[in-house]
Amino acid sequence: MKTILLIRHSEPIRDRIVPTAMLPLSERGYEKARELFRRDVFRTVDAVYTSPYRRARYTARELREGAMTDDRLRERELGDPQTLDAAFWGIQYADHAYKNGESLNDAGKRMTAALRGIRYMDAE
Repeated sequence: MKTILLIRHSEPIRDRIVPTAMLPLSERGYEKARELFRRDVFRTVDAVYTSPYRRARYTARELREGAMTDDRLRERELGDPQTLDAAFWGIQYADHAYKNGESLNDAGKRMTAALRGIRYMDAE
């Protein structure tokens, strides 16, 4: 049986000027990733997949060199930052089909397709 572990990226630097996809890890982020990956559960990892976001790739690299990047694992693409107010956050959680960029349903379908692809990749 294949086990798939889902891990969020470690702590990025705090810089509002750098585009979110390009944020690297902070020093603390590197330390936290190394600490996490010392746990026994990570000793038998056969493959590592990551989103294309820099902080995710750097986190994955702390576990294993040569992590495979899958664009479908990227974060949800939100709409115009000027419209991401308190009302948006309330509406999008009440209605997962609500779109201001990518809906929660859209992101879920994309990531589910990625996980299915990973699950069957080794079965071939």
